[in-house]
Amino acid sequence: MKIINFCIYILILGTSNFACSGANDIPQIKKQIKEYVVNIDQTDISLKEGSKQLLTASFNEDAAQLDYSWNNSNPEIVGLENNNTDRVTIHGLSVGTAIVTLESAGKEVSVQCKITVTERGSVKLLALGNSFTVDAIEQNLYELAEAEGIELIIGSMTIGGGSLDRHWDNISDDKAEYNYLKIEEGNKTRVSDKAISSVIKEEDWDYISIQQVSGYSGLLSSYGNLSNILNYLRENAINPDVKFILHQTWAYAGNSTHADFSKYDRDQIKMYNSIVETTRLVTEKEGLDMIIPSGTAIQNARTSYIGDNFTRDGFHLDMSYGRYTAACVWFGKLFGIDVRNNSFMPAGLSESRANVARTAAYFAVQNPYKVTELVDFKEDPVIKELIKPVYVDFGEAGKLSSFPWNNMTSTIVGSSIELVDEDGAELGIELIIKQKFGGRNSGGPTVTQIPEFTLPETASNDSFFGNLTEFNGQTSPEGEIEIKGLNSERKYDFLFFSSRAAADNRETKYTVRGTNEKIVYLDASSNIAKVVGTQGIQPRSNGTVSINVTYGPNNNNEYKFFYINAMKLSVTE
Repeated sequence: MKIINFCIYILILGTSNFACSGANDIPQIKKQIKEYVVNIDQTDISLKEGSKQLLTASFNEDAAQLDYSWNNSNPEIVGLENNNTDRVTIHGLSVGTAIVTLESAGKEVSVQCKITVTERGSVKLLALGNSFTVDAIEQNLYELAEAEGIELIIGSMTIGGGSLDRHWDNISDDKAEYNYLKIEEGNKTRVSDKAISSVIKEEDWDYISIQQVSGYSGLLSSYGNLSNILNYLRENAINPDVKFILHQTWAYAGNSTHADFSKYDRDQIKMYNSIVETTRLVTEKEGLDMIIPSGTAIQNARTSYIGDNFTRDGFHLDMSYGRYTAACVWFGKLFGIDVRNNSFMPAGLSESRANVARTAAYFAVQNPYKVTELVDFKEDPVIKELIKPVYVDFGEAGKLSSFPWNNMTSTIVGSSIELVDEDGAELGIELIIKQKFGGRNSGGPTVTQIPEFTLPETASNDSFFGNLTEFNGQTSPEGEIEIKGLNSERKYDFLFFSSRAAADNRETKYTVRGTNEKIVYLDASSNIAKVVGTQGIQPRSNGTVSINVTYGPNNNNEYKFFYINAMKLSVTE
């Protein structure tokens, strides 16, 4: 590292009366010397687009008395952030060079650093964690980067309930216990039973993230093995410039039943404050390069009209706007780009909730250790009453139906989409998976003959299915959907279509429950012309209607397969 010392000496002459006098009256010259010494830790920095690096300065006693400013010769190439007299963060904005100068107000001292910004190229992120890592980076982060033209490779190594102690134990014994998801060029590959020792050398990772298990994230005493883990990662990472990240998790919902919530007296704010303070101390102590403030982003978002509804079970994130919020803060922190301007938004997420997520993430990046009140998102947006029909396609992500269809592609409990009507109006109505289906199937027809329910091929050809008897190692004897946000004073009609190429009977039973209940049946085997429906269902007082889907009494398939391909929701006339 090159250190530059700038020393300036100033001679100040004292004045005296030069009248005729004896030898003892010769004027005395009083000398006072000022020495200005300024050191900067680097004079030539190279970094990639989107990367940041700290530049620091130090001063001797005389130099410290002066006023200074950091100047930038080319603001289009680099940005200067968090300016202080003794430090500034250099942010590479675009390819090129710039000179950053530290100069005293009277120009007694001027020191320079040349900044060269190179092409970003692909950015490679490896994360070690658990289900909270899954929530944060396995959905939406790649798409956010893609929308900005950034080539991102994600490696996610997770183990359920994995703590720092568990990670260190796995490293020490080279245990292959991780579920490893790799996202590259839009393709997702998941492999089980992987060891850290193999994955760390798979790529020259630019970033490696580590995370404590959620219940211990706010307990400083639980981070004892972090130093060991980091030492191992530093010794084995093949990129000499790799940066290390600590992922800050979020506090549980106020009504969470998680056993570890008692460690924080079942107080959400106490848990949040403990996580913030602990992660701040750990980041400083271990010399980590970055903290991802997911916990602060979620806490920011909770100050909006959505409230304390960002988890699906009291601790894991809601699979729509909750996960999107976490991905947005990762994007903003990794790339230094204002996520509020990013064009990507998950299918089924309303613009209003997406704006809450983006804004909460933006302010978390700006203030990672402090809650920012989302004052512009206190009121529920104006929601239109359901007047026109709503159409839902249940099936595969690769076979989405175009507008005006809503696409439900996840069979996992807690998955949700916000519904729009055939005119695209936001209704404040959600469709939520409350009980998982067995999977998705694409064996339905490409053409149907249903005058009252026109189906595109993308809706008729694929479906959600379940089964009573074990099939491919799994059973799902019933699936359940909840429609939330309906007007409890109105009544609604539901129409269902199901189909799968088959010769046996695959009768499916649909039970629709509000304050009243109705049951209908439909044989899905090679069906191209039939639908079934319920009329006049009145929602519960909380605005919900549940739809249970299972096999019917006439179903003679050996696995008792049942299906739902598409649904139409409308107001009872």
